[in-house]
Amino acid sequence: LGVCGFLSSTFDRADLMATLTEHATPISPVVAAAGGPAAIGPEPDERGWLVAVTGSGGSGTSTLAMALAQTFGSAADGSAVLLADLARNGELAMLHDAREVVPGVLELIDAHRLGRPSVGETRAMSFDAVGRGYHLLLGLRRPRDWTAVRARAFEATLESLTSAYRWVVADVDPDIEGAAETGSPDIEDRNRIARTTLTRADLVVVTANAGMKGLHSCTRTIRELVAATVPAERILPAFTRAPRSRRQRAQIAISLAALLDPSEELDDVADPVFIGERHDLEAALRDGVRLPHSLARGTHRRAAERIEQLGARSAPAGVEPLAVVPGSLGSWTAEEAS
Repeated sequence: LGVCGFLSSTFDRADLMATLTEHATPISPVVAAAGGPAAIGPEPDERGWLVAVTGSGGSGTSTLAMALAQTFGSAADGSAVLLADLARNGELAMLHDAREVVPGVLELIDAHRLGRPSVGETRAMSFDAVGRGYHLLLGLRRPRDWTAVRARAFEATLESLTSAYRWVVADVDPDIEGAAETGSPDIEDRNRIARTTLTRADLVVVTANAGMKGLHSCTRTIRELVAATVPAERILPAFTRAPRSRRQRAQIAISLAALLDPSEELDDVADPVFIGERHDLEAALRDGVRLPHSLARGTHRRAAERIEQLGARSAPAGVEPLAVVPGSLGSWTAEEAS
């Protein structure tokens, strides 16, 4: 029958837990950070780093973001690392088996509409990913909730997160089209979270599957990021499900460099990192235990080196409002009309 252990008819909780621990893998829960801000850890003494992880669907973006946050948490105090779900279709709650869906990023954004929460209040909006060494900020509960996100409130939210944590790893969509590219302010509003995060990140990790389709998707995403004012030197390609052969990996790197035309100022993009296939990854995600250390080891090392070399990214200059001249709206000359 596949019986692994036996319990007597008079077993108690201690007997049950001992038997389960011996024959099964305990699932690490995601729980609210109890005890108030003081129990969450010390405040960083300067602005933290923002690392955005993005890529096409099915390339392992969310998984790599989790593994990267876990590695940052292992290298430093775990309370100083936050994994933020900033994708429109957020799935990190499912990947962490979060039993609660409130608070999340929407509540944190709402808290910035009328003021600036303290570091303790910002940290209290996150959950503790027990066993993985980082905190988790849950994402939008429904994709249509982007309609409630306001520009200044979200910009202030990013500032609060980087003030409250040493490392903020954001899982974000690659959709960054705005009104200038599409002529639609609605599309810019829908992509506001992704646009703001990617254009303010200190480093952007672009994931793609190792293969012909992955190379095409990676190249397209990098071009769109650079067109959206993301500096090429702050982009780090990461190929998942990469072959073990060094020759094949070198060929992928050569192909990527050839597709990124140097004449378009794309030659400053970092050399790619490669992440091999892990057959034990699905079991680790299902059981809620720590992800394999090798999953993000190379990405973490390259990301830390790149950030140390480039330093913090300066905040974009604000746009000064201009007074509207009376009579300048809703009128034009005959020459302009023709």
